[in-house]
Amino acid sequence: MSTRNNGANHSEEVDLYSLINLIKRAFEKIGLIFLRFLNFLIRNIIVIALLIIIGLALAYFTKGEKGRLYQTEIIVATNFDGSVYLKKSLDEARFKLFSRNEEFLNKTALSEDIDKIASLKVEPIYRMNEYTNEQYNFMRYFEETKFLDDEEKAEAFKNNTTRYKVTLVHYLPLDSSNVLEKIIGYVRDNSFYTQLYDEYHQDVEMMLHSNIYMMKQLDSLVANYSKGMTLKKSRGQNTDYFNSENFIDLGVVLESRQLIQRDIKNLREEKIASSEFLRIIDKGGVSNYSGRNIFTNPMILYPILLVSGYFILLLLFIAVNKARKLD
Repeated sequence: MSTRNNGANHSEEVDLYSLINLIKRAFEKIGLIFLRFLNFLIRNIIVIALLIIIGLALAYFTKGEKGRLYQTEIIVATNFDGSVYLKKSLDEARFKLFSRNEEFLNKTALSEDIDKIASLKVEPIYRMNEYTNEQYNFMRYFEETKFLDDEEKAEAFKNNTTRYKVTLVHYLPLDSSNVLEKIIGYVRDNSFYTQLYDEYHQDVEMMLHSNIYMMKQLDSLVANYSKGMTLKKSRGQNTDYFNSENFIDLGVVLESRQLIQRDIKNLREEKIASSEFLRIIDKGGVSNYSGRNIFTNPMILYPILLVSGYFILLLLFIAVNKARKLD
């Protein structure tokens, strides 16, 4: 029994010793690889430095100021199915723009600006603080439904927004706001939505006038009620505040007035936004591009490409030499 336990302990000690040696050899190999790589850099430091300088010079002289990207953002108002139409139409406009579609460039007069445009994208703006209780309840029900997967729910939620941000990434000099207006003008050319928004604009005006009239009526009601109460008190008449003929719940009236006032504010905004299909409500301005990376910065991309190409050529040269030795 004791002999068996000693054998098991010895086996565990051997396995642990082997594991330690294995880890040690792995670290030694990693260190050796690092030293070889460092030695390679030292031997090729002049070539690598020259490639970096050539890459920087190439980026500077081929791009110049154009190598620096900027962005211009505008906000566009939509309604009904206008959000779906806006995204679809901007995707088509983007394709026509970068494929240099002659009809599109002639209609938008962007032939001279095409080389200064890097990208065009659109994304929804979520205004959660302006949603009504009914909209919140609908979104809660929509979130719990099992008829759609998460991707379809996200897409449907995006299509329900009424404000979109359109971003143009470009080089300077460029009248970017004018370019975006031309692109939106091209997308706006739709007789169905133009007529629909004209009808909707008239309905919004009618609802706005109705709400303003209703608020004036409430103000008049409260003013007359307060005046009547003051008059009764001045005559020394006892007032029965719970008499159904003269009692008004001022809390309900003031709450109703607050809701109508909020609706008036939203309707005024909607009236301006719906005055034109795909109305630009914020033209924005030029700012530094926030999504910059190595693929959009030639001053970084060109040196990396040249050095990487040099490494690939060396690896191919080494592989070819080893293949010849095998022969």
